[in-house]
Amino acid sequence: MFHEYKVNQNHKKICFKKMTNNEIDLSETMNCIWANKWKVILITFVTVIISLFFKLNSKIPETVFLAKTEIMPISTFDDYEYSAFNTFIINKESPGLNSYILKDLNNEDISLTINFQDIGIPNNNYLRQINKNYLFDLFIEKINQKELFVKGIKKFNIIKKENYQNIKDYDSAVIRLSSSIKISNTQKKGEPQFIEFETVSKKTWEELLYFVETSANSEIKDYLENNFKLFISSSNRLRKYSIEDIEFEIANNLEDELIVSKLKKIKKRKEENKIIERLDYLFSNTPIMKSDNFSASKFNIQSTKFKERKVENYSTKKVIIISIILGALLGIFYVLITNVIQKETSRDIIK
Repeated sequence: MFHEYKVNQNHKKICFKKMTNNEIDLSETMNCIWANKWKVILITFVTVIISLFFKLNSKIPETVFLAKTEIMPISTFDDYEYSAFNTFIINKESPGLNSYILKDLNNEDISLTINFQDIGIPNNNYLRQINKNYLFDLFIEKINQKELFVKGIKKFNIIKKENYQNIKDYDSAVIRLSSSIKISNTQKKGEPQFIEFETVSKKTWEELLYFVETSANSEIKDYLENNFKLFISSSNRLRKYSIEDIEFEIANNLEDELIVSKLKKIKKRKEENKIIERLDYLFSNTPIMKSDNFSASKFNIQSTKFKERKVENYSTKKVIIISIILGALLGIFYVLITNVIQKETSRDIIK
């Protein structure tokens, strides 16, 4: 139940059948494709040429590595360099002069209680033992702030500034990249910690780690040194205040030679006390002060593990096959669509 039409207009072949009941004639479709096979071949050929052009002129995808580097504390031998300083702090509870009770033995009504600080090491938030665990914690805290990674990314031009329209976008990109650096956070003492990052250059990652390690250790060294200076300054100030208090008591008790004599002895002990000087000497002999290569912790850069992450890179052969299939489909689609348009135009002419 159909009528067949053949129209030859401007030497163009149109093949179609007028179907009823929405019938589909596959033979008609195949005949149309075959009749226009050179169009399909031409479109396919053009598609292959375009695909090969983009393939040959496109950048080869860079190999991406997942770098995993262990963060190592100082050795036991390096830790030993702080033992004299730490031992002196631990044994700071020397006989003190916290409470002086001066009493005239001949007159029980005359007594004087004076409270002064201990002549030992004053309690101070600036001072604490320095060991491998404390130094390791400082190092982890410092690198977790990511500021040094931001500086390193800019220093080694890991992200190129010229690829961004303005400095704000560039800085945002640098911060995002630094945030992608993962530092393991283990709660178990003695369990190794690692730092991980995806990089396209092993050398660049190693250079960045060296920079961050050196900068972190330098800043930690300055922190410990300044911290100790604040302790010394605070301790000397407290000793000065304590001596001033004793002098005040002496001035108020000039009529009692016994009390004045005792107070002068206390004052002399305060002035001649060498605990702060000894502590300063011990600190000056720690690696913080005497070593040019101070290290709180370090990256085990030489043992970094690089795991290659596969990036899909189509071969030329695969590109040709895919483009042939795609071109053929595009050609067939073009032929069928133009055939439908020509069929509708022919119907209008016949009418």
